[in-house]
Amino acid sequence: MLLLPKKLVLEAYENSTPRRWCVGPLQLQLGKDPWKVAVASMLLCRTRRAKAEPCMDELLREWQGPEALARADAAEIESVIRPCGLHRQRARQLVRFSSLWFSEYDDLRELPGVGLYVADAVGLFCFGCTELSCSDGVLREYAEGLCEALRT
Repeated sequence: MLLLPKKLVLEAYENSTPRRWCVGPLQLQLGKDPWKVAVASMLLCRTRRAKAEPCMDELLREWQGPEALARADAAEIESVIRPCGLHRQRARQLVRFSSLWFSEYDDLRELPGVGLYVADAVGLFCFGCTELSCSDGVLREYAEGLCEALRT
């Protein structure tokens, strides 16, 4: 598992450029922006892509960065992410996560809502780390494909 220190994460955040459209995991659409990849991954936890993607699109259109989402009203976020389920818990978690984005931490996993899946997604899609700790099939399949592409 790749250690995701604040300096590395914020540097990637500053230098990210989103992609317009792509086939593959939802997080690929977000360029290498660790905050957006983390937010999308939080919505994807225990939720199908078909439910999470429209919520993610609206959420990121309405609140375009961690500063904006940190100041958002949790009730407004709840109404946007309701189709994902667990909307009250996720809304509070997204606000806390975003409010601590620029705070002091040694590893991204110290922030609220960042478990193995979210940390692995950020490591994989933003930093190319294919050593995964979670058991998610989509992440594992993409990591294996990335490893294969690098070998050829």
